[in-house]
Amino acid sequence: MSSNVPTNEQNAAAGTGSDTDSISSLSSRAANMNLDRSSPPPLLSSEASDEEGDITIMKDSSLSEEGPDECGQMPFLDKYGEPVHEGTPPEDFGCWPEYLLYCKQGAKLKIRLAVVEKGVAVGYRRVDYPAKILVDHSQYFRGLFRTGAAMSEFEVGHLDLNDIDIVSFERLYMVMASGHPAAHHNIGPTVRTLSDLLDCAVLCDRFMMHQIAGWVKKMMNDYMVGMAGWSMQYQQEVINRPGAGFDALHRERVLDVSDAYERSVSMLGETINLPVQPISYVNFLIQACPRVLLAEMVHEFPPLMAAELAKQMLLQS
Repeated sequence: MSSNVPTNEQNAAAGTGSDTDSISSLSSRAANMNLDRSSPPPLLSSEASDEEGDITIMKDSSLSEEGPDECGQMPFLDKYGEPVHEGTPPEDFGCWPEYLLYCKQGAKLKIRLAVVEKGVAVGYRRVDYPAKILVDHSQYFRGLFRTGAAMSEFEVGHLDLNDIDIVSFERLYMVMASGHPAAHHNIGPTVRTLSDLLDCAVLCDRFMMHQIAGWVKKMMNDYMVGMAGWSMQYQQEVINRPGAGFDALHRERVLDVSDAYERSVSMLGETINLPVQPISYVNFLIQACPRVLLAEMVHEFPPLMAAELAKQMLLQS
């Protein structure tokens, strides 16, 4: 077996030069190794080159020499085959996951948000969000970066949105990052769907996210249409199986509608564009909610809602 161990003659030849020459030679060789360039890392061969187990270092030739960029990463390309940049719109990316990956690897905006318990801020947290996805979907954030206002926020290390519940903002970000109103959204308990989505709609209005507001409106309407079988579900889970523990969930769903109605009524005098009008919540309960459950819970509704409910039921009878 051949050996990589230098012979005596080679050692003698190496010894004829000065220490300075040896260092210069090593320095030159190290410079030529191109360690900080785009060459992929060497692979370790599984074969030992001599009895002492020395490892032969081999370059991975499976990667294209021209493919990776200077950081050794493949560039992101749009659907036309051109390299993407910060100004590339989401719809020009090859697919939505690639858009999200590009955003995650780009600039971040640190935002300070409130930690809320029972409606009261008990502390704050700072969270890094991909700047591009915020800028692409929000006139508010786009304006911050255009005017340089975001840069002034960096002087204190973050953008201060400490009047916003961190969970509410994260919920909005999840809807935004889903890329489509029909995508599955695990934004919270399903029995609080309307209240959670209304919360998103309020933030959409504040941050001027018009496209996302349209998604939220569609999601709320789709949810109510999808609950057309609520009475049958209640019959199977509660009436036919008393004591199974489902009654509380159905009651929570009714209170969700009540809460969304009450909050919507409170915003009628404001400039916000409500995704669902208060009367629609009332009609939803009349058409979908099990009558026995509705009768049991009507005393828990806000007086205005109870009165509107009675009025609409009389008109529709």
